[in-house]
Amino acid sequence: MLYDRAGNDTARMPRYLLLMGDGSFDPKGRDGEKSNFISTYQSNESNSPTVSYTSDDFFGLLDANEGGDITNQSQKLDIAVGRIPVATESEAWDVVNKIKNYKDRRQQLLVCNSI
Repeated sequence: MLYDRAGNDTARMPRYLLLMGDGSFDPKGRDGEKSNFISTYQSNESNSPTVSYTSDDFFGLLDANEGGDITNQSQKLDIAVGRIPVATESEAWDVVNKIKNYKDRRQQLLVCNSI
């Protein structure tokens, strides 16, 4: 929706998507485990244990008529997609704080090195 509303205005265009939570091949809980995980894209060979794979790239294909077979080389990601595989809110805050601390320390190092 945000991508479509931005139109050609690159300043309003979303650039990143961060998914927080483990991925799941069974979002409906058919395997008996009740999990509230984020669905993943399943390859066309999802029934084969040796050639199947999952990917979050599907969520970055935002143009009309994209998706489906993500191996189609004509489809390009419109936004960067990342995932932090956390199971609880507490784990999520731990990771967020760790990233913030890393960023702050990196900025301090850059300032020290420029003096």
